[in-house]
Amino acid sequence: MNTTLHGNIFSAFIASQPERIPLGTEYDNARWNSLWEFLKSKTDLTVYETNNLNDIDNVMLTQLSTGRGETQIQYSDKPFSSHKFKIKCNGSSSVYCIDETDPNNQKKYRSKNGYIFAFKDDLLATWEQLSLLPLKLKHPVRKSVEQKSDGFTSWSKLADYLTPFTDVVMIDNYILNDPSLIPSNLEKILEELDKATPVKYRLTIFTFEGGRDKLNGQATYDSLKEIKQRLQLKCEIELILANRAVKEHDRGIFTNYLTIRSGDSFNYFDSTGNIITHGTDITFGSMANTDEREATMATLAEVADKRSEIIEKNSDLVFGDCKNQLLENP
Repeated sequence: MNTTLHGNIFSAFIASQPERIPLGTEYDNARWNSLWEFLKSKTDLTVYETNNLNDIDNVMLTQLSTGRGETQIQYSDKPFSSHKFKIKCNGSSSVYCIDETDPNNQKKYRSKNGYIFAFKDDLLATWEQLSLLPLKLKHPVRKSVEQKSDGFTSWSKLADYLTPFTDVVMIDNYILNDPSLIPSNLEKILEELDKATPVKYRLTIFTFEGGRDKLNGQATYDSLKEIKQRLQLKCEIELILANRAVKEHDRGIFTNYLTIRSGDSFNYFDSTGNIITHGTDITFGSMANTDEREATMATLAEVADKRSEIIEKNSDLVFGDCKNQLLENP
């Protein structure tokens, strides 16, 4: 993961450190400390334009250079650059904390890129969005908890967790298996994904070709293109059908910053919104979490290898070519 941090944003962050408990709240301290730990050891960090830092800021900046583990820190005097507010990204999970105070320009950065931007006035709020700190990370999907507050009862709940993104990989062996469930599950998921990002994105669906009743790959791909057109989705679509030898057993949805895992297929609901799964859990994770990121990178690397094998040996099972960066550079 890569983070770009302007000196003025760093200074504002240091100044925002809350008073220790009991004078400061437990949550405010946890939020600030978690961002500090992220900057210190959970992301490669580029700090730029640090000439205006005061003595305390410089001491804290020096502390960022120690105990970094496998992450790196570098310093730059070059200003942040973009072309008409569009940036050339140095990694799919990059975070940009830049010194921009004009609200209109802030909106332009966020509307023209599928990456996370933070500014002086919303740094900690953006960190909450990235880290998922205030959110419950695991929800049961069961009829017995259908009406309870902790149950996952609608795909609209994805909006609480999704951030902007440029690439998404969906792994589910049975998401396309029953056409009657596609409108109430896959289509709803795609709608929520599409609303979360302002830019065109690349979507790869990795699924099982089936046993006796194999999917018709071209017909299935054509139906996905019809869904894209009907829902006016902004994605390029790649469909990969895996045979039994290379099918993936994990079920997940992965974007630049978020992982969504399920103990069962994502076909949770019927056409009336009733839960039809026999009982599972849906779990959310942030790529800002080192353990989550390592597990996700391992899964994506495995899928990328299987994708390459399928392209080499069974190219007729691959439809579309979107050059998904989560698989091209896992």
